[in-house]
Amino acid sequence: MRKKILLFLICIMLINSFFIVFPIQALKVSRNILYVGGGGSGNYTTIQSAIDDANPGDLIYVYSGTYIENVMVNKLNIEIIGEDKNFTIIDGNGEGDVVYISGNQVNFSGFTIQNSGSICYNAGLHLASDYSYVSDNIIKDNAEIGLWIDTCNDNIVTDNVIDTNGLDGLWLDYSRYNTVSNNFISSNSDDGIVVYGSTYNTISDNIISFNDDNGMSIFYPSNNNDIVRNIIRSNNDNGLYTNASNNNIYHNSFIHNLVNANDEGGNNWDNGYPSGGNYWSDYIGNDDYHGINQDIPGHDRFGDIPYEIPCEHGTDYYPLIGTDDWLNEAPVNISLTGQTYGTAGEEYFYYASSKDPNGDPIYYKFDWGDDSYSDWIGPYISGTEGSESHTWSVGVYDIRVKAKDTRDLETDWSDPFRITMPRIRYTNLIFLRILQRFFDTFPIIRNLLDIY
Repeated sequence: MRKKILLFLICIMLINSFFIVFPIQALKVSRNILYVGGGGSGNYTTIQSAIDDANPGDLIYVYSGTYIENVMVNKLNIEIIGEDKNFTIIDGNGEGDVVYISGNQVNFSGFTIQNSGSICYNAGLHLASDYSYVSDNIIKDNAEIGLWIDTCNDNIVTDNVIDTNGLDGLWLDYSRYNTVSNNFISSNSDDGIVVYGSTYNTISDNIISFNDDNGMSIFYPSNNNDIVRNIIRSNNDNGLYTNASNNNIYHNSFIHNLVNANDEGGNNWDNGYPSGGNYWSDYIGNDDYHGINQDIPGHDRFGDIPYEIPCEHGTDYYPLIGTDDWLNEAPVNISLTGQTYGTAGEEYFYYASSKDPNGDPIYYKFDWGDDSYSDWIGPYISGTEGSESHTWSVGVYDIRVKAKDTRDLETDWSDPFRITMPRIRYTNLIFLRILQRFFDTFPIIRNLLDIY
């Protein structure tokens, strides 16, 4: 046994000696920062020269200034950040694409991109990579397209201003699974957005306005794209024109376009009930009914008659009454009141109330605590009481209530409301009321007695 212990200690000493002589170096993962412009010693004078020297994982930081060059980003996994998008300007001098990104996984943000060429659909920013992130840029005053997403997948284009370009603001061309969101796309000389031959993209939460032709055009064979929550307003022709089919177009606001929409292909213009469709500034229907067939009294912020898209290839069955009426929240502040002490076999009414954040009418359903439930009763105006009655046999019961709005969005059950129906039948009403008040004041005594 001693020999084993001694051998173990010798092994430990040898291992420690090895680490002293040959120390293990921590694995270093370096990320170089390359600076362009500014007054620093060794800074690059052009963005392209920094890109040419960059390695995967590097950051290129560009100080404010005007850089007259055509930038080609062909490196994988690099980040190019401008100091201030208003004053960090890349000017293409009227030739070709101002910025062409072909390397995958590029993060590009913080620039003004302007003055592209005018041949063969030159773009301010031509994106031909996958898994890239283009954000917080101003893309303006280019001769042709502002931003061209060209035969690529899984990119995110967000929080950019794309305006006053000589042709279209943004082209989505034979591309899949891209997200175009939260961009301001305005005052372009043709369409705000063009979708051509592209599928499974999401175009959401953009403001698309004052373009000289259509706010958005979706051309065959584009399909299965989601066009949601955009504000499309004051465009000089159609808010949205399409001859493609099977795209999902809902929760958008179409406001004061020459023609709000035109569908020659056949698309889905609402998301079903109770999610709803789009807001149309020229909709003239009322909202007096709710339900999947819009035939139950009580409003739900959807128009009672469908909105027909011109060309008879599309129908919004649940047009929104207000621009944000696709939003829906469940009722809140639910309460339950009534007697806590009574006589078995007699009928008692209980009262529920709650408020709906959207102002929708409210239904109530009671759990009587004896394995029985009321039907949904209502609808009641938000904030007013709904009541229902029930009788119990001898016992102690925890009753509850839940609420739902006219779009079937329910609350959870309320906290239990305990009532007692004792075995003793009191004939003296005055004594019964005194006893009930006593137990309401001192509920702990009632619970201790647990009268049956």
